[in-house]
Amino acid sequence: MPETITMNLGVSDGIRQLLKSLLEKGKIEGVLTLVKVNGKGVSYSLVKDPAMLDQAEPFHPWMPSNGGRQLSRLTLIDPLPRLVAAVLRPCELRAFVELIKLEQARRENILLISSTCGGVYPIATLNEEDAEDRPSRYWEALKTGENLSDSRDSCRACNHFLPYTADLTVSLVGKDNLDERCTIFVNSELGQGFLEDVEGEWGQGAIETEEIVKLKAEREAERARQHDELKLESLGLEGLVKLFGRCIGCRNCREVCPICYCKLCDFDSLKYENEPLWFQRELDDRHGLRVPPGTILRHLGRLIHMSVSCVGCGMCSDVCPVDIPIASLFNSVGEATQKLFSYVPGKDESDELPQAKVEMKELEELAV
Repeated sequence: MPETITMNLGVSDGIRQLLKSLLEKGKIEGVLTLVKVNGKGVSYSLVKDPAMLDQAEPFHPWMPSNGGRQLSRLTLIDPLPRLVAAVLRPCELRAFVELIKLEQARRENILLISSTCGGVYPIATLNEEDAEDRPSRYWEALKTGENLSDSRDSCRACNHFLPYTADLTVSLVGKDNLDERCTIFVNSELGQGFLEDVEGEWGQGAIETEEIVKLKAEREAERARQHDELKLESLGLEGLVKLFGRCIGCRNCREVCPICYCKLCDFDSLKYENEPLWFQRELDDRHGLRVPPGTILRHLGRLIHMSVSCVGCGMCSDVCPVDIPIASLFNSVGEATQKLFSYVPGKDESDELPQAKVEMKELEELAV
């Protein structure tokens, strides 16, 4: 069982105190975490001043962007020159690992901190009347391991809510004393070194509580329900037209997806620009034409490109202005693709991307 340290502080205060201490002692150069902005929302920020961490909300119940993508932006060109701590949710952490494999990020000089995760609320609920009451409901649900009925669809169906590659894991789900005690699991030598002089009670423990086991079962059931409701196997062309028919081509889903990293999307290139004669032929044949065309092709193309690495963060559905269940579709297709290759995106940094290797049996199947 992994070692643990428990501090006599509430979880949020405990992590803030730990991060402040690491900065003040010069053990790290900065912290990437969620910080309050304008008194209501939060944004990922790179913090160097310990005093600024008073505004940090590492486990905020809303997720404004995928932190794995933000961390990749700091390390795209070169590794960080000095050590930085990054606090990410499990899906964000897995996205970061996938981006490393895709050569869009570097792992060096990063202390990765994550937590057992209860999910997040849709970002639009920040503007609803009950927004101020949601955090307290969220923390109470964490204590009992409740699968929040008003969290993101993707969160309610997520079965990877324990971090795989974190140096330190903060225990949230199933802890009934979150406002009094902060328990951290040590998963690596790097993490161990940063906790050596932290005041707290050392011990050992299993990260999977009874509440976590129960929550896993509930989420598996919800995942199956969502897949059944989508009826992916029987969608067909008519179903795809109906599903994506209200897409307005805003590209929001692509912009927030951590796995869609291309600077110029192929579907926005001149290759997909049509001459007037093409439009005329289409009008003659079909008597009506959506402009711009190719909506379904664009979504299917994105599925083909990134479904094997989809971590199910749900950002795509969260920002869709016309409420297309993009995350449910991508989760369903992603799960099928990943099962085909026995691959869990972001679980192990040493696992090769399926599309980057060829198995001998695949060559045998292609043999004439």
